[in-house]
Order: sequence, then structure tokens, then C-alpha cells
Amino acid sequence: MLFRIYFLCLLLAQFVSAQTICSKTSPCAQGCCNKFGNCGFGPDYCGTNCISDCSRKSECNPGFGAKWAKSDKCPLNVCCSKHGYCGTTTDFCGNKRVHRKTCPKDNGTPRVVGYFEGWARDRPCNVFWPEQIPDGLYTHINFAFATIDPATFKVGPSSETDIGLIRRLMTLKKRDPKLKVYVAIGGWSFNDPGPTYHTFSDLAASVPR
Repeated sequence: MLFRIYFLCLLLAQFVSAQTICSKTSPCAQGCCNKFGNCGFGPDYCGTNCISDCSRKSECNPGFGAKWAKSDKCPLNVCCSKHGYCGTTTDFCGNKRVHRKTCPKDNGTPRVVGYFEGWARDRPCNVFWPEQIPDGLYTHINFAFATIDPATFKVGPSSETDIGLIRRLMTLKKRDPKLKVYVAIGGWSFNDPGPTYHTFSDLAASVPR
């Protein structure tokens, strides 16, 4: 009889141990650990029964009280679950439906940006010139690349032949007045060891220039 009682007690102890997911030495990944070895938020876990990480607060307040939550409501008006987490699925909202905001079809300004490489003229084949850019396709065209004089910080063309290409790009505005043409500065070799290696950092550090 005593053996049976001992055996039942041993099984019960193993069951309780299996149900315990946290302790003073094994904290919760999220939430507070109460004396029963369970993780969660609110007074049942972070209050007088808490044994570990008792200062943690839930994302939102499902009814715990402001003391136990980081915020009373979830951002963007999403749902607060009974456990104090924010989300949009049924696990968080139950039967409540979250209305997602939509933008009107005529909202915003579409932009199509083209990237014209100055070295396209030097290709061994398929040489590409500014006049080959289709009218009305791009809203913006960036010419690559201009450079910066490391001594004066003056912006200029990477080569003299680029000046003509930039002018030809600007001429496209006669065919498409809404087109905007910009010049990109630098390039992948601009920051390589050489005269312009520190130009960007020097420019940022020089307030008067």
C-alpha cells in the first residue's frame, strides 16, 4: 500500500514538473513567471505571485489595468488579445473585424526613374545614347556619375565628354517638359583608395563648405 502511494506521488511530481515552464533560474522568454511556473502578463503573473521578471509589461491592456501594460491600446487600432498581445488575426480579435485603411486610386504621384550610365557610349556593342530614351516613359533620369573636387568640394563632370552627354539629356526636356534630369555623384570607384577616398567624409566634417 505504501509503495502504491509513493508511486502515485512520484507520478504527480513528474506531472507538475512537466507543466512548469519557468522558475527563478529559468525565466520566461516573454512575460513574468508566477509561483506556479507559468508565464504571462498582468497581475496573475507579474503581481504578488511573481517570482521572476516581475517588471515586464504587456503590449496592450486587455483589462489588466494601466499598471501592467506598456500602452492602453494597440497601435494602428489593431486588436488586443486577452493575453495582452497586439495582432489582427482571430487569435487577437475574436469576432471583431479590423478595418484596414485603403488609399484612393488617384492618391500619390507615380515615379519611374531611369539611370543613364555615362560609360554607355564606350560599350563595344549596343552603344546607347540619350536620344534613344523613349519619350514619356520616365519621370526622372539620373546621370551617372559626376565627381567632387577633393580640395575645393566643387561638383564637376567625371570627364569632359560627360558634359555633352548631360546637355543631350537635358535636351530631352524639349520633347518631354515634365521630365526631370538629375546628376548622381560618386560611383563605386569614388570611395576607393585615391584622391577622392575621403571626400564625402571630409565634406560632411566641413561645416562652412
